[in-house]
Amino acid sequence: MKKVLIHVSPSVFLILLFFSFNLMAGEIPKKKLTLVRTITEIDGLEDPVFQPQSIDTDAEGNLYILDMANHRIIKTDSQGKMIKEWGRKGFGPKELNVYPFESIRIDAASDIYIESNYGIKVFDKSGNYIKQINIGKFFHDFAISSNRSIFCTISLKSEKDVLIHVYNADGVEIRSFGENLLHPSFFKYARQNQYFKVMTMSYLSISNRDQVTVAFNTLPIIIRYDANGELLWSKPVPFEKIGLYDEKFVEYIQQFYHPASLKIKSENDIPLSPNVLSIKEIQNKLMLLMNYPFPVLIFKDNGDLIKVYLMDDSVLASLKDVRGNKNFCVNKKTGNIYIYSNEGWAIYELSMN
Repeated sequence: MKKVLIHVSPSVFLILLFFSFNLMAGEIPKKKLTLVRTITEIDGLEDPVFQPQSIDTDAEGNLYILDMANHRIIKTDSQGKMIKEWGRKGFGPKELNVYPFESIRIDAASDIYIESNYGIKVFDKSGNYIKQINIGKFFHDFAISSNRSIFCTISLKSEKDVLIHVYNADGVEIRSFGENLLHPSFFKYARQNQYFKVMTMSYLSISNRDQVTVAFNTLPIIIRYDANGELLWSKPVPFEKIGLYDEKFVEYIQQFYHPASLKIKSENDIPLSPNVLSIKEIQNKLMLLMNYPFPVLIFKDNGDLIKVYLMDDSVLASLKDVRGNKNFCVNKKTGNIYIYSNEGWAIYELSMN
């Protein structure tokens, strides 16, 4: 029998050793998001965008901007060239009253849903008014399923409230599900049990199989349900694999694996989770954007963290006024990320390639 000798150069050996060590250590690959373009003005738009509130894209990759100051919707192509604008301040069918933290969402048919006055206004992709859906409750975030059901995370007032409410296309509630979570207060009394408050700030995303994923503003956990509300899994965000947070914080979050265990006892000076800005889903992968320094975390369909993208330094220097969960969307055609800053107003298109 012949013996086959394989020569491995020292440089290749070191590379293999490096990757083997990282895999054994369970480290997650980190890459830089690449800046594709910066949109600071929209060609063909007479009045400049003053206060963008939310952004989303349709299946063709067109970008929709909800302009709060001017109470309008602006539709551009993926490069920021003007296609159409519509809307004005008012309460009529074609009018908008855009307030802080309201959202724009685009469904699979490219119909446009605008959160407005405890309800949702629906337009087609050409800006024609379709209908008003009256929810009658204040909701923090919403998403549209494949059959056009509307999933909302309702603003919670007590620990008995249900997290997610589902409405049909006529605004009739058809089911609700999801356990409410408690967390220490943001404020100076965080260590006193009487100042526990209900977790109201939650973000959701719906996959192309209508599975619902929820992330929270101050709890480092992600929860997934099927469309009927059955809990599929809940997992803490594995910060120890990201390498962005200290050991004390890692020890704190490792004890929480299921919503039932999240009745947090406030002891010592426990650091809270950095704010989650938004969670999106594309091609059966979860994308979680967190607060400064704005890492984008990529999870598999089962919730396992597989990659971390760090913000381009040139963009990071400008993202000083990103707040809320409406500043981030994914181009449904290209997979690129859009994030905007209110300071100086700019939309950054970033690639994960």
